[in-house]
Amino acid sequence: MHLSAATDQALDSQLNAAIQYFQHNLKSGAYIHLNGFATDVHVYLQTARLTQSQASELLQGLQSIESTAGC
Repeated sequence: MHLSAATDQALDSQLNAAIQYFQHNLKSGAYIHLNGFATDVHVYLQTARLTQSQASELLQGLQSIESTAGC
């Protein structure tokens, strides 16, 4: 999926922060960043920084992460 550098960096930063929290077994911190990721995706969709297809793909990936993590 091709995203602008700024969009990619913003979404990556949310996921990387969540990974750090998961690695330290701090699920509540990870959940905050996963929720931030979802919020960012919705904002980027509303502001045309993402297409509906891109947003759907990203949110499906988020659901997989949440399911794997037991969220």
